[in-house]
Amino acid sequence: MTMKSTKWDTLALVTITLTGFSCHWFWNRQPPPTVTFYYVTTALAIAVLGVWSAWLWPRLNLWLTKFFCIAAIVDILGEGLLQPFHGHTLIAKLICQMTLFAVYAVYLGALRPLDVWLMRRSVSRTR
Repeated sequence: MTMKSTKWDTLALVTITLTGFSCHWFWNRQPPPTVTFYYVTTALAIAVLGVWSAWLWPRLNLWLTKFFCIAAIVDILGEGLLQPFHGHTLIAKLICQMTLFAVYAVYLGALRPLDVWLMRRSVSRTR
């Protein structure tokens, strides 16, 4: 068993993370924008992420990355719709959102290679 290339999975992680950062930065502008601003930018971000995820979908090697794409879209949708109603600082909002992304980055960067290595050892022992 070999480890498939995860370059598209990594690209998905990075681009979705940057989209989340951008959304939070725009949403935290001072003075606070109108509710319409939040909803229009949320719709735009969701549309872009939806098209980007659809294009990436056949190129992704890991089912977990596909789940991550969907989870990120739902997360940004929820954040955007609720943005006018919760007043945390930008740093607190980014920490909250980045938890999802950080956990997946750790899996993709460290735990996935370990998982593949352990699977190879397991397969070689049964032969």
